[in-house]
Amino acid sequence: MKLSYTLQFEDWEAFTLHVNRTVPSLIRARKISHFGLPIVYAAFGLFAGINLREWWVGGAMLALAFAWWMLYPKLQLHRTRKHLLRLEKDGAAKAILGDYELECTEIALEARISAAESRFPWEAFEKVTEEEGRTYLHLTPTKALVIPSGVEGGADFVAECRWRIG
Repeated sequence: MKLSYTLQFEDWEAFTLHVNRTVPSLIRARKISHFGLPIVYAAFGLFAGINLREWWVGGAMLALAFAWWMLYPKLQLHRTRKHLLRLEKDGAAKAILGDYELECTEIALEARISAAESRFPWEAFEKVTEEEGRTYLHLTPTKALVIPSGVEGGADFVAECRWRIG
């Protein structure tokens, strides 16, 4: 069974955000940034307000903590997209974005991505995840083959891969 498609920037971005949401070390770092920094600012704000009687400093620190807590998720999405756009502009995305030809065989998944060829034995895959109109065939928690759902024959191909990966 064969499948051909072109991986778009949006698919790459969706997988990068999926990795950010599912890899435990990245989840921990995001929680520290999202919640830890505002807690520190709020503590300093309360200290400045209560002990030093500097309520304008304390209020400013509390407002900064609240603003960071509210804006951090949007800032993270913006920074991720900006980083991926920079990689695409610098040409580093040529190995990822482009034309894909995948073929299921008895022993492996053969992939031709742009000009490179690879063979992935079925044992190399960890799992299959479907999310946001895409299917991810995970090799590691941060590496996967991305298959957009709108590809002709994609559903049958994913079913075959899911059966072989287990």
